[in-house]
Amino acid sequence: MIKRYLFILLIFFSISASAQNVLIAYFSHCGENFGVGNIEEGNTAKVAKIIAKETGGTLFEIVPEKPYPLDSYERTCAISIEELTNKARPAILNKVPNFDQYDIIFIGYPIWWNDAPMIIYTFLEEYDFSKKTVIPFSTSASKDVKRVEYKVAQAANAEYVRNGINIIGKLAQFRTYEAEEIIHNWIYTFGTFNMKNE
Repeated sequence: MIKRYLFILLIFFSISASAQNVLIAYFSHCGENFGVGNIEEGNTAKVAKIIAKETGGTLFEIVPEKPYPLDSYERTCAISIEELTNKARPAILNKVPNFDQYDIIFIGYPIWWNDAPMIIYTFLEEYDFSKKTVIPFSTSASKDVKRVEYKVAQAANAEYVRNGINIIGKLAQFRTYEAEEIIHNWIYTFGTFNMKNE
């Protein structure tokens, strides 16, 4: 167990000097959203950009082939419920360039109906995470999201999974400075990217 822990630390310290080995992949939805109104940038996108700033990693937005409605929260809800019920795998428009070069992958998503959007599972099934370290992050209107984090971790089938974080949507959207502090402290616990802001 101690050897496994030391190995994880070794991976993180070595990658701190090579930011191009860190990928921040995320799905986010702007337009009309629950709790935050009509927004120009999704809550998860805002969190992803803070993580990129902290780590120096590469951002990758997971873009659906068929966009979700921007002008109707109700229609987005209806589509996402249908996808969840059918365990759908919505197609992704874009691909991660040079996926194999990344060792640490942050995966971000909003919480929809007590789960990650089905497009996240599409993403997890399209790539091989067996030799990666995966770190989930999410945004939602509540904090009770550990079950979803576990599901995402299981679906990734990664070599290592680190504890994720959830940021309340209103915090990400309207009190960014608080979100930045929370995310900084979370990343600091990894003992990896600390030099970025020192």
